[in-house]
Amino acid sequence: MGVSRLKVMSQLDIAERRKPQDGKIAFKRFGPLDVELRIAIHSDSQRHGGVVMRVLAAGKRPSRSTSSASAPRRCNRSSG
Repeated sequence: MGVSRLKVMSQLDIAERRKPQDGKIAFKRFGPLDVELRIAIHSDSQRHGGVVMRVLAAGKRPSRSTSSASAPRRCNRSSG
C-alpha cells in the first residue's frame, strides 16, 4: 500500500510532501470492536518519507502507561 493511498484514506493533503501530517482512518465493526488507525507521515531533508501507524480502539483515549505492546522494542546484538 502506498503512502498516497494512506493519505487519501485519512483525508490528508496528497500534494504536501515537506510538512508532517497526522490523520486517522476509522474501521467500523472490525470484530467486536470499532478500530481507529492513526496515521503520522513525515519526511526528512533527502525527501525520504516515513509512515507511523497506530491501531487504537475507537472512542477510547490512549493510556499513558507503558505496556509491552506500546513500548519500543530494542534488539541487543552481540558483537563478535
